[in-house]
Amino acid sequence: DSERIVNILNSMGVNDFDNRVVQMLREILHRFNVDVFKEAVWAAHQRLGTKPDEEKTNPTVELDDLKLALEMKVQHAQEYAQRPDAEKLEEWAKAKNACPLPNIPNRPGIPLPQERFCLNA
Repeated sequence: DSERIVNILNSMGVNDFDNRVVQMLREILHRFNVDVFKEAVWAAHQRLGTKPDEEKTNPTVELDDLKLALEMKVQHAQEYAQRPDAEKLEEWAKAKNACPLPNIPNRPGIPLPQERFCLNA
């Protein structure tokens, strides 16, 4: 697994990285696979008309169950993890940048927040 992840990173032009990056990507891949297989078990229950029960054994997961689970996972990611388009980002940036920053006091020392923003006030 680690060797494949390193090969993928290298094919993308990423040649200098910490070993912890590979470990993190393995963890992400593991979580993704576990989620897909859990969804596949759910799909198998739906196909058979049974209810998931912790005391009983899980049904046999077929290829179609895995395909459905993977499609659902990808569709969910596309629906909820889409980046906003450039126009929307520019609109948000203009709105945020339209607010003026507070003036910095012209006195010696470290400028501290107002007392109402301090925890010990």
